[in-house]
Amino acid sequence: TSGTYSFTGQFTSPTTATGAYTYTNYSVYGCGSLTQSGTWTASGTATPLTAAFYSSGQQDGWILESAEASNVGGTLNSALTNFSVGDDALNRQYRGILHFDTSSLPDKASITSATLMIKKQKMVGVNPFTNHQNILVDVKKGSFSNSSALQAADFQAKPSRATVGTFKNTPLAGNWYSANLIAASLQFINGAGETQFRLRFKLDDDNDLKTDCFRFFSGNYNPNPTYRPTLTLTYYIFP
Repeated sequence: TSGTYSFTGQFTSPTTATGAYTYTNYSVYGCGSLTQSGTWTASGTATPLTAAFYSSGQQDGWILESAEASNVGGTLNSALTNFSVGDDALNRQYRGILHFDTSSLPDKASITSATLMIKKQKMVGVNPFTNHQNILVDVKKGSFSNSSALQAADFQAKPSRATVGTFKNTPLAGNWYSANLIAASLQFINGAGETQFRLRFKLDDDNDLKTDCFRFFSGNYNPNPTYRPTLTLTYYIFP
């Protein structure tokens, strides 16, 4: 007998991973040549995962502007246990570079949030948050000057995206400062290599010819590695 047949029903599957799947139904009795195929989407509640990365001390540090308002890097230091952000007695700006090896992030990780944390070691002069406003964060997928090592040109090198986070004058317990990165910056977290951040006060100097800066623990600080700059990522794994 020929004709059109329709069937309704449901089935269960042990599949627990979210994603799209294909199926094929075969008749067992009556219609030996009948097959049906199609797709269905399995959905479920994914579990968020967290990964924390410490900055790499030999690649991060501070860069001092070559001259006031030059906006060009001059001297630098990547060997100290701290990095500076603020200005010096010649009204030159200090900028900090933080280097993270984020290559251990799983290939299929979908990042949903990122937080950068730095711990103050000391303050020199007047609190720069008073006259320099907030600390702004730029991100670079890879390295600012196409070299993992700290470079003077990192001071002015173009970022993947500027101002992706802000450190405000609201320290947490233990002199920690925290900046949540904007969603548009998450695509620049490099799961295949390194990710760098540049820290700078919104105003380059306050023209008082005095050093006003914060010194934060760097990735070179060994007595307590947990004092180092930390990048914390929340992500999901999808098939």
